[in-house]
Amino acid sequence: PPCSRREKLASRAARFADDAPPAPAPRPRRRDLDDDDDDDRGGGAPRHIVGACEDMCPVAERERRANAAELDVLERVWDATQSRGDRKKTSAQLAVKKYTRIVDDPSPADVRTRAALTRTCEHLYSLLGGRARYGDECIPKSRWASTRPEDLPLLARSDFLWDRLRGVRQDMSLQGFNRDAWAATRLEEMARCAIALEYLLCEHRASLAAPDGHDSHLHVEQLGKTLGTLRGVYAEIRSASAADADADEVASSDSSSDLLTDREAEHAAYQILLKLDDHGPFKRASGVAFLRDARATPPEVLTHPKVQFALKIKIAYEAGNVVEFFRLTRSKRCTYLQACCAFKYFDKIRVRALEALVSSSAKGATMKAATLARDVLRFTANGGGGGGGGGG
Repeated sequence: PPCSRREKLASRAARFADDAPPAPAPRPRRRDLDDDDDDDRGGGAPRHIVGACEDMCPVAERERRANAAELDVLERVWDATQSRGDRKKTSAQLAVKKYTRIVDDPSPADVRTRAALTRTCEHLYSLLGGRARYGDECIPKSRWASTRPEDLPLLARSDFLWDRLRGVRQDMSLQGFNRDAWAATRLEEMARCAIALEYLLCEHRASLAAPDGHDSHLHVEQLGKTLGTLRGVYAEIRSASAADADADEVASSDSSSDLLTDREAEHAAYQILLKLDDHGPFKRASGVAFLRDARATPPEVLTHPKVQFALKIKIAYEAGNVVEFFRLTRSKRCTYLQACCAFKYFDKIRVRALEALVSSSAKGATMKAATLARDVLRFTANGGGGGGGGGG
């Protein structure tokens, strides 16, 4: 028999443990469906549903959010006499489905069809007014609700697009739409928009002094997921085209193949430029990772002029050749979006150029500030870094 209090307590705990009913087996947790995740319901190939919602926002969600006054300012109905939109009034032409994590199987009535998703994307991009209008970036977030949509700052419109486009990708994934040219077009539009907005909002990033600013980390994280999904879509399209050609069912024309190669090369170049160094969720590609990605890239894409140009920028950056780096980013071959990607590294390569100058200069050597800015740091006359000489 136990002789100490500790042994008595241990014996009692063991007795009660033996008498206790067995703990229920943990319920298998279904993975939350994020925007680029397949619809994994476990056991075999993923099963996709067929969406039945023809509106930009399901009726049930639209009514629920309207009754709860949870409409975004860009979804509210405005009257000419109102100083603010009606928080409980919207329409099928304004309300857009919000992104929410899915735990249970969604109803087909809550998932949008291809046509509805296309209309949703067109509506969201139209909120930019055909161009990235800045609006009054000094308007604080607390005043956005009383600001007319056309006067909203770019930051407010960007936050709205970030959430709603994430919901679009989720509906695409739920229905298995990530396997054809239509899906590639939608994802390409999202990637281009995200790259441009990330650059345009670079001076309005969130900080301790401005916590409501642009959340670059979350924004770039979704950009990375979009580009990753897009790469898989290209692979699916190529596999389907090869299978059709082998079966002599559908002969793909050279023009369509060249178009796919050009689009794939465009976004492969973005991925190279976004991984020149660490920033946000993007990590500098190691030698092994870079070679692995290169081997997985079709030869016609790898040798495409857009990819080769991005590789030249990568070589200049890794060599610390600030002159060559800025010569390339200012050249007419550099598109606007390529320059937007490279812009993130302007400060880093200038720091490396200063470090090299300091370590190689003789003690007591001097240099004029104008010469340093122009010839070493490669600032332009207006103080900018230059870049993006070519068309978008």
